[in-house]
Amino acid sequence: MLTTENKIEFVTPIISTEEELKALLDYFKSKSTFILADENTVKLISVIADISPMIKDAEIIEIKSGEKNKNLEVCHNIWQHLSNNQCKSKNALIINLRRRSYY
Repeated sequence: MLTTENKIEFVTPIISTEEELKALLDYFKSKSTFILADENTVKLISVIADISPMIKDAEIIEIKSGEKNKNLEVCHNIWQHLSNNQCKSKNALIINLRRRSYY
């Protein structure tokens, strides 16, 4: 989310490479960083941890994998967790970590 005078903008880039992720993290100097991952993709955090201290220091929100776990109850729980853990700031970064899917 970028904030300018009386304007709030949400930014949702899709990152495909380590270089793109590093550039994004260098650009966003957030006060708090959260990584949303499922039990499969959480293993990827150790792979990207050396890219930035923001990754190492991020709060990890782990959910169960699968389409059945993409529902309003899970969404509510994620939102509640973010609200209870300093994501109220206008300066927070949320990374949704997922595996690349090929169609």
